[in-house]
Amino acid sequence: MHIKLYREALNEIILHAAKCYELECFGYLHGRRENGRISILKATEGPVKKRTKTRLITTSNDAQVERRLESIVGIPIIGDFHSHTENGEEACTDYSYDDKNSDLFDMLRAQKLTYFIVAIRDKIRQKEWKTTRSGELAGTDTDFDCAIAAYVLNQALYDKLRADKRKVKFSELNTRQRENMFLRAPIYLRR
Repeated sequence: MHIKLYREALNEIILHAAKCYELECFGYLHGRRENGRISILKATEGPVKKRTKTRLITTSNDAQVERRLESIVGIPIIGDFHSHTENGEEACTDYSYDDKNSDLFDMLRAQKLTYFIVAIRDKIRQKEWKTTRSGELAGTDTDFDCAIAAYVLNQALYDKLRADKRKVKFSELNTRQRENMFLRAPIYLRR
């Protein structure tokens, strides 16, 4: 599975991450899922009650906001994104245990099966946007170096676990199941 990210959506993600820069940002990915392919056509800012460098709290009316955004934008929400800010020399696109635990719940509740982590830091040198060997989309804008990693729910593993239990909690999975619950998907820029 791979993800096509349209330039307009990339610009919206970077704009939001830059606006929040040293604090976490949060937003929605609007797009389509067809024949094992995901296309992200647009990104919108999400409602945040409180944000810090490492955490954010969204508003309690997320479902209502999501319905309104889908109506206004005219494209379904199929995922969301948040940022990891600079920590020393690097901003990281790794998916932490805490991210996975909360995102699994969100993914299943809202049927949003795609998550982006945006690493953003001060620009060191100009780089063209390209897909790296690890599948990240990386490049620079005017002031920032950015890398975006995409994660998708491993639907086959989830379905298998779901057949054994009614609820799947990330904290109850064994190490191998945790590592395989989210698959990293390569992102390609569509101009």
